[in-house]
Amino acid sequence: MARGTAESFEAARAIYNEGGNSKSYAQVSMTTPLSKSISKGDSIMGRNSDGVEVQGKAYADYPSGTQIINVLYETTDLQESYMNCQVGALVETNMVDCFANEGVFNIDGDEYAYTYNMETDNKAARTM
Repeated sequence: MARGTAESFEAARAIYNEGGNSKSYAQVSMTTPLSKSISKGDSIMGRNSDGVEVQGKAYADYPSGTQIINVLYETTDLQESYMNCQVGALVETNMVDCFANEGVFNIDGDEYAYTYNMETDNKAARTM
């Protein structure tokens, strides 16, 4: 981005409003509603497009019967093992370890099929 240009200002505004890198989550639609409630922070396991396991957690409390949930991608404090799903209004996103467009989540031993659009339904929750 060039300093002081209209294009660079709009890119900065997008990151300010839509976030980038921090608190990445997927908004997914379950093919069948949750059969029991899940709590914020509960582990949710899925897979990326290559079939590699990706760990997430419930973004909020979701009651039984909920069909659309947000799954926060799990992170670590170590840069070398930090997750590879960095989204939001970044100029270059990293979706290597984002959940596949469709698949199955394991939530507390129960399996739930889901779908979403990796390009539009991955978001960054922390904005400025």
